[in-house]
Amino acid sequence: MNAIRTFIISLAVIGLSVLPACDAEQEAQDAAEQMEQTQEELKEDLKRERAQLREDLQEARLDIDRRLEQLNRELEDASGQTKARIQREIEQLRAYDRELQQKLAAINQTVEEGWLKVKEEIRRTVEEIEREMESGDEQ
Repeated sequence: MNAIRTFIISLAVIGLSVLPACDAEQEAQDAAEQMEQTQEELKEDLKRERAQLREDLQEARLDIDRRLEQLNRELEDASGQTKARIQREIEQLRAYDRELQQKLAAINQTVEEGWLKVKEEIRRTVEEIEREMESGDEQ
């Protein structure tokens, strides 16, 4: 009877010692799956951010185009200093448009590691151009 009891206790001890190893293995597998899922979510977020930024850049370019059309109409009737001011503004808007075109091209060429830096740089550029355009409208 003692031998059976010792055997049962030994099996229980061995069983309990194996459980933590199984738990650790399962936890590692769960962690790996979670990391994979997180990585996939980050990739999807990156795709959405790129698409949104692309859309924002295209909208900014449309705003520039609209403003250029308006200025070109005003230029037809302008003279003297007004004409010179309009021409300077047109040149500035064309420069902004070229810059936005370059930023748009950069979105497609950017690798994931540099994405955050490029995204922030583009956001700052768009905000700066919008501020410049708004201050130009006030003049």
